[in-house]
Amino acid sequence: FVLGAGYWETPGRNQSNVLKRAKLLTFRSVSLAQKSQYDGYNAQYIPCPALCSATFEKTIQTPQEVGLVFSIGANNSVPFAAVNEDCASYIQKLYPYLIQQLSRTVKFRVICHYIDELATAHQIFRPFNIPVYYSYEAKDYFDIYAACDFVLSSRVHGCGIAASLGIPSIHIAHDDRADTCKGFLTKEIDYKTPVKDVLDSICAGLKTAHDQNLKLKQHKKAVFEKYVTEVKSANTDCPNYSPFLDEYYCNKKIERIITSYFKKTK
Repeated sequence: FVLGAGYWETPGRNQSNVLKRAKLLTFRSVSLAQKSQYDGYNAQYIPCPALCSATFEKTIQTPQEVGLVFSIGANNSVPFAAVNEDCASYIQKLYPYLIQQLSRTVKFRVICHYIDELATAHQIFRPFNIPVYYSYEAKDYFDIYAACDFVLSSRVHGCGIAASLGIPSIHIAHDDRADTCKGFLTKEIDYKTPVKDVLDSICAGLKTAHDQNLKLKQHKKAVFEKYVTEVKSANTDCPNYSPFLDEYYCNKKIERIITSYFKKTK
């Protein structure tokens, strides 16, 4: 099984061999599953399995804290861990503006996914007395995010972990991977969106956070059940499959396999 594939380039020979032999091949974005280079792969779209990574969800009544997921530009970070410089400049302008406008209404926390971001984050947010969170352990981010009731993120996987916890989010798109966030029911903006419009979107999101929280929980359950159904269906073609195996045992075994995979997803 290949679940939540996210290749953007044309598959090489080894990738093609794996993908074509897969009993089940899913892509984490609609546009990716429809790309011509994957014709004949029998692929389908299901939201990214990261949606199911958290083993718990939070309940949101009255939003009290907003998480700001911070990123820096490629000139100050390791390859593939940064956003483009225009997006980085936008974030450094947007986040202080939001804090100034909303700090009397909600609390904020800044979340860094890479250690490279810490120095810049502390420099920008220390004058506002906003705490900055980072961990080298991926598993710690469930608790870091769980304190939030709403998330604004330049990281796709930040929106993913938020959605898995039942937390609504807005994504600052800066490359083609943003399409994945549709599976997280995430609102999308980009680094050219006027800061006042972002403020309005956050205010609107805070007002509907409770309803979105319930919607995300239902969505997560439906997506998990979809994965279980598809894995069960594909598994009937495996050589060791036996229709006489106890159905309950099969279901639980498949759920354990999928859950184990999801827990490893950041």
